[in-house]
Formats: sequence, C-alpha cells, structure tokens
Amino acid sequence: MKDVNAFPRFLASILLLGLLLVSTQPLAVAQVAQDALSKNDVIKLLKGKVSPERIQQLVKQKGIEFPITSDTEDELRKAGATESLVALLRDLAPKSTTLIVTATPGGAQVFVDDELIARTSPQGRLKISTIAAGRHTVRVSLEGYREYETTVDLQVARPAEVSANLERNTQPSAIIAQPETRVPSTRLGATVTGSSDLSTSGKITIGFTVSKTGLLNVDSLEQYRGFELWRDEVNAAGDVRAGGKSYRIEFVSYDDESNVKAVQQLYSRMILQDNVDFLFSPYSSPLTASAAIVTEQYGKIMLTTGAAEGRTYTLGNRYLFQMFAPATEYLSSVLDALKTRDPNAPIAFVYEDASFSSAVVDPANAYARQVGMNVVFSEKYAPNTVDFSAIIDKVTASKATVLLGGGHYSDGAMLSRQLHGRRVDPWRTSRKPARTPAFIRCISRSTSKVAMGEVGKVGVRLTP
Repeated sequence: MKDVNAFPRFLASILLLGLLLVSTQPLAVAQVAQDALSKNDVIKLLKGKVSPERIQQLVKQKGIEFPITSDTEDELRKAGATESLVALLRDLAPKSTTLIVTATPGGAQVFVDDELIARTSPQGRLKISTIAAGRHTVRVSLEGYREYETTVDLQVARPAEVSANLERNTQPSAIIAQPETRVPSTRLGATVTGSSDLSTSGKITIGFTVSKTGLLNVDSLEQYRGFELWRDEVNAAGDVRAGGKSYRIEFVSYDDESNVKAVQQLYSRMILQDNVDFLFSPYSSPLTASAAIVTEQYGKIMLTTGAAEGRTYTLGNRYLFQMFAPATEYLSSVLDALKTRDPNAPIAFVYEDASFSSAVVDPANAYARQVGMNVVFSEKYAPNTVDFSAIIDKVTASKATVLLGGGHYSDGAMLSRQLHGRRVDPWRTSRKPARTPAFIRCISRSTSKVAMGEVGKVGVRLTP
C-alpha cells in the first residue's frame, strides 16, 4: 500500500535537518555580512568564539573591506586574533594611500564617490589620509562656482594630488535664496543640533564623538558620563555667563565605533552640518589625532580630554587644548609620593607593549632611575595577554614591593586577579585609562593596595 504521508514526512525531516545544521553554527557566523567582511564583522566572530581556522576560511572566501593599520592590528589582537590571522588580514586588506586636494578658491566641499569628506582649508588644501587604493571619482563644489569633477586611480603608498581651479558660474541661478540642505539629525543619531551664532542662540553647542561600540567603549562611555555631569551641573547652576549674557550648554554627539576613519567624517559633519561652537575630543590619542586634522582645517577649538600621548601635540596644531596632564607625567606623582614614603622600595614596571602604555611608563622608568629610585625589573607584555603567570614569576623573583604600569580595564583587572591568586600583593598603580568603576570594583575584591596617578590638578592656572 502506498504511504501518502511519506513525502510530507520526508520534507519535514529535511527542514528539521536544516534547522539543526543552522542551530549548530556559531551565532557570530550567522550574523556577519554576506559581502566582504568589515572590521566589526571580524571582531564579532572573534568574540563569538568562532575558531581561528573557521575565521580564516571566511576571510579567504569573502575578503575584507577595511585597511589594516597598526591600531587595527592592536584591536584585532585584543579581540583574540592570532598572529597568523592578523598576517592573513594584512595580505588581503585593501591597501590605502593618501589623496591631497587643492582648490581655488578655498573653502570648497570635497566629495569622493559622492560622499562628502570635508571642506578645503581657507588656503584651499585638504589632505585625505587612509583612502583605499583604486579608482575614485572626486568632485569639488563651491557655491557660485562650477563644479569640478575628475577620476583618479590611486596606488598604494603613492600619494596623489587633485588640483581644481574653480570657475565662476556666470549663469543666473534658477533658485533664489535656497537654504542649505541639511541631513536630519535623527537619521544621523545626533542628540541635538546647534547654532554657531552665540549672540542670538542663548546656548553653546559642543560636539564630540563617543565610542559607544568597539574596543574603546568602556573607557569612552566613562568619559561621556563625565561630560554629562559637567553639563548638568553648569546648567543647573545658571548656565555659562559671558559678556553679561547666559548660555546654556547643549551637546551634539555621535558613535564613532572606535574607528579612526569614522572620526574624521563625523567631526566634519558636526562642523559643516550641525554648526557646533566648540568640540571635545574623542577618547584615545589615535582618534584625537584623526579629529585634529579636521578641527585644525576649519579653525575650530577642540579640548582634548582623553588623549595624553605627547605626539599629538607636536604636530603644529593651533586649536588643540590639552586638559589632562601629558602621558609622560601620569606616574610622576606616584613616584614622588613613593620617594617620600619609601625611597628604597624595589620597583617593577609591567605594562602593555602598545604606544600609549610606553608613552606613560618609559618616561616614568627613566624618571625613577634619574632620581635614584630602586628599579629592579621592567618588562612589557603583548596586547591581549590573558596569562600573566610568567611575568608574575619574574616579579616575584625580583623581590619588588611596588608594581607600576598596568594597562586598560581588561588586562589591568586580569593582572590584579592573578597577582592576588598567587598571593603576590605588592603596592601597585594603574595609569588613567583603567580608572573605571568596573576596574575599581574588581581590584577592591582582590587587594587594598592600589594607588592611582593623578591626571589633573585643581586650581592650576594656565597661560597661553
């Protein structure tokens, strides 16, 4: 007798098998893009516990759409990338280069592949860094002038230049007094739009980006909460008073995704479209250096609040004002206090092998030796280190009673836990980025012997 239900059962079994196969795939794999992988896609895979071998297969199949820089490599390693995966990504990455646009007159808008990048400076110059190699359409536009458009073929490590001598548009405009088109702020994720006319607006609009996502989000969000606290206290106390008038503080902010390229685009947007009055820096020295290219170009004042690496302030920037102590001074107050309390204490320096950590600890190491303190051990650890047992053995062998250095939240907390687990409990300090409530809660459970260097002083008077 023919089983009339055989096919439906067969079809159901096939569907069930498909569901089982899908359900056994890592969630992170199912969530990545179908096209070339973005940096966030790769990080999502790494954090989703997908095996390095599987990630390498995906990378080879799909390719990647982001350039590889030293900062990108550090982000990937912190997310769990192996050196073989980093090397593969480096080989497959679209190679970047530099495009310099000069336009006469200055102040023209520059579009690359129909995306607004920024305006040229008043002198007519714009430098676009880390643009992908390949063919691009460049358009230069200025009200009252004919647009200039050209196609350029950019090659890796060979900066190219586009020069546009704009001609006046002699044809009468078909539209009279047409207001500037602005992208709705809700679509862009902005919290509020601002005005550049302080005399009539009654408010001061400050723009900045926050790393609400990406590897810098923990520290960046703590900085953002500090901004909010300041704004709320100032407004509650009666606003800012200047020239006999009161001005309320309002913010414009975007998520920069911990991405250098996004920072330049967003700071250009805040200046050109949101008309902010002043700017705060993003969190971290690399992101701030990227934002400074834009703020210097437009002559906008930017206060840096989470960027202490000295190199940022040696590039001739005129509109950049540092609010924190330089990275080179982060540990000097701790060393001064230690010298007063216990000048012969054996000191060990342990810190991440990254540019900012080195900018903090290397000068501190040199200063300690200069003033005659007893440095018995110094060693860097690789980014993304999770097992500190080898370094802890060396610190123990050195008989250090003071441990200086550390890193950001994840490695600082991990090191504190492992020191406590091994019953190695010297006095130790952490540089500023790890000073988050989460970090403090962590170390309070593992030790009571932690000091933190100061990054600012109350009542200090500064002169230009």
